[in-house]
Amino acid sequence: MSDTIALVGEFEYELQWTQSTRRHRIGRAHARFVVEANEPTTATRPTGELEFTWTGADDRGVDLHIVGVLISESIILIIHVSPIYRFGERRQGGTS
Repeated sequence: MSDTIALVGEFEYELQWTQSTRRHRIGRAHARFVVEANEPTTATRPTGELEFTWTGADDRGVDLHIVGVLISESIILIIHVSPIYRFGERRQGGTS
């Protein structure tokens, strides 16, 4: 699924999303906010693709961890979006 263009550093990329990125119920707008507001760390995956990792607070103040893979010159496929739980925090909907 495709989204609009996002500014990553000084480059524009089209963001595409896997279905599994909704697993933790974080909306695309919140994830996109983190992508555009924070510099990514980069690594190379074992398959040779460039991987971007973002960590930061969204527009609500929720800390998110986002992973994307560069699949073409202008497209980043977002493969993972999840909240970052701090030690001692209660997870929403949890019993702990």
